[in-house]
Amino acid sequence: FTVATDVATPLAIAEFYRVAIEEGGFGGTGLDGPLEDGSYAVWSSNGYGCESLVTILPRGPESLITVLYGAACTYE
Repeated sequence: FTVATDVATPLAIAEFYRVAIEEGGFGGTGLDGPLEDGSYAVWSSNGYGCESLVTILPRGPESLITVLYGAACTYE
């Protein structure tokens, strides 16, 4: 999905996801960026086989957000 850059910067979006994932109980969480293309990556692992990756890629007036998570993740 996308978020307009006048609503939130790519860094602010990445920080939002980092905090939300940590509050969700994932102990191993990190934020990388800005990368060469201006993007940010938020990654996490709960230590039990569940990993996720959120990328925030700025493209003009919008940031493209992609959320990937492993099949071993259980959400209740």
